Amino acid sequence: MYGSLGCPRGYGRWWLKILAVGWMMLVMWVAVFIIHAQGEYDESTKSSTSAASSTVTSKDQSIYSNWSKSFLDYDTVYTNSSDVNFPLIVFTTVGRLGNCLNSYATALTFADRFNATIAVSQEIFLSISTLLAPQYLTLPVIASELVVDAYDMGVLETVTPDYIKDDMVSHLLPAIQNAISQYQQNHEQILYLLEGYPNRMKMLSGYHDKIRQNFRIRDDLKEKALLFLKNLRDQMSTKPTFIGFHIRRGDYLNFMETFFKCKIPNETFYLAALKYYRSRFPNAVFVVCSDDVEHMHKNLAGASDIIFSSMS
Repeated sequence: MYGSLGCPRGYGRWWLKILAVGWMMLVMWVAVFIIHAQGEYDESTKSSTSAASSTVTSKDQSIYSNWSKSFLDYDTVYTNSSDVNFPLIVFTTVGRLGNCLNSYATALTFADRFNATIAVSQEIFLSISTLLAPQYLTLPVIASELVVDAYDMGVLETVTPDYIKDDMVSHLLPAIQNAISQYQQNHEQILYLLEGYPNRMKMLSGYHDKIRQNFRIRDDLKEKALLFLKNLRDQMSTKPTFIGFHIRRGDYLNFMETFFKCKIPNETFYLAALKYYRSRFPNAVFVVCSDDVEHMHKNLAGASDIIFSSMS
C-alpha cells in the first residue's frame, strides 16, 4: 500500500520522507486494528456473533437518535440559558471520512485549552459515526441549520486556509485567538467556521489518549470483522497473524500527480511490503481491501497468504 513515490518539485527529499511516513502510519494502523481485533475475539465469549451484532447495531442507532436531538440549533445557542461559551468555534470540512477524522481529532486538541466552545459540524459527526461509536464522541455538534440561520442573522464568520499553499493548519490558532479577543472586546455572539483539511500529525502529539477515548470503532463493525477473521482462521491449520493491507487509489491517482507531482504506490512496492512482513511473521496472512477492486486482484492475486476482503 505504499510505493515508489516521486518527489514534488522544489520540495526536496524531506517531502518524500514525510509522505512515506504517512503511508507507513496508515498501513500499520490497519494492521494493528486487525491484530487487536483478532485478540479481542480470542477473549470473547461464545455467544452468537450475529445476535450480538444485531443488538449492538440497534443500541448504536438509539444512541445516534439521541445525539441527533442534541445537535446545537439556533434556539439552543442563542438563548439566555445557553451552555455555549462564546465565541462558538466550529471545525468543518467538505472532505470525506479521512478528512473528517482529521478535523475532529484536530478540534479535540483545541478543546478545553481556551475560554470558548470548540465544536464540529453536523456533517463531520455524521461522517465519522459511520465508523466510530457516537456515544464516545465528546465534542458539541452544530446542526447544519444553525450555520444557515447564523448567516442570515449576520453572526457567521468563515475562516479559510491557504488552499494555494496547501496550508491547512496555520489559520487555526490565530483564528481562535482572534475570535476570543473580539468577543472580549464587543461580546458579539459570533459563530466562526474553520474550514480546511487539517492533516498534520505533529499537531496531535500529546493528545493521543484523548483521541483514543473518542475514536472507538463501532461494536457492530468490530463484530463483523471478528466474524470474518474467525471464518478465515477456521479454514487454516496453523494460527495466522492477520495483517491489514489497504490500497488507496480513487481520486488520489489524479490528486497526487496534479498537486504534488507524485506517483502513488504501485505493484513493485506492494511486493516489497509483502516480502518485508513475511520475513517478520512466518504465518502472516494479508487481508487486502481497496477502493479499486480490479487493480487489487490484478496485482496481488495468486499468493496463498493473500485474502481479499469481501466485507462491504
